[in-house]
Order: sequence, then structure tokens, then C-alpha cells
Amino acid sequence: MPIALLGVQLEDQIGSLEIGKRCELALWSIQDYREIGYHFGVNLLASTLVLA
Repeated sequence: MPIALLGVQLEDQIGSLEIGKRCELALWSIQDYREIGYHFGVNLLASTLVLA
């Protein structure tokens, strides 16, 4: 668990894959993760999903 979550007291809501924790998912329109840095400044995000 990231130490920053302990500092802001969010460790019970986010930081790991567990039932009842918040989910954030980003879907990218790229073939390889390295394209994110290569196309800096271009919106490559296809969709986002946030579940509480």
C-alpha cells in the first residue's frame, strides 16, 4: 500500500483490489503502454470508469 494513502487516511477506500474499495479504470486507444509518453499532449484516453 502506498504510504501517501496512510497520510491522507484513504487506505480503507483505495490502494488495493478488494471488495468494497473504489475502482478507477482508464481505457487507452493505444497499442503499447509506451505510446503514452511518446504522444505527450495528445488525448489518447478512450474511456474512464469510476465506481465507488
